[in-house]
Amino acid sequence: MTSGGSPRQLLSSSTRDPLLSALLAVIAALALGGWVFALAKPDLRAFMMAQTINWWLPQAIILAQAVLCLTLLIGWKVRGPLLILTGLVLLIGFLMWTQGMSNTGRHPFPFTPVLNALLLWRLWKSKGEAAAQVAA
Repeated sequence: MTSGGSPRQLLSSSTRDPLLSALLAVIAALALGGWVFALAKPDLRAFMMAQTINWWLPQAIILAQAVLCLTLLIGWKVRGPLLILTGLVLLIGFLMWTQGMSNTGRHPFPFTPVLNALLLWRLWKSKGEAAAQVAA
């Protein structure tokens, strides 16, 4: 046995990185909380049914990211798919932010793209640390 710990310990390095754990929890809570809020209000529920595929596809990607955030928090090895989805969500958030600025003329703070950029950075950084830990 050359492994320095149990497989569970090697896979759940997010528990050793408090910033990564906090980002995972906040992004999952915001995405899932937004859906719960939208489904709880009848007028928002009716509005959702009138949306096109251009609205539903980013929403499905954001929900998948929230589910993968939760699975990484409980210790499953999903860094690769979560890295890809976070990049997609960051791109979608940036496009929605720029479109919102051009339509309204206001410059709101891009809260979600900043959170996703931080998550992408921490996932990328922890990917190298996990590989170094397995090699040691």
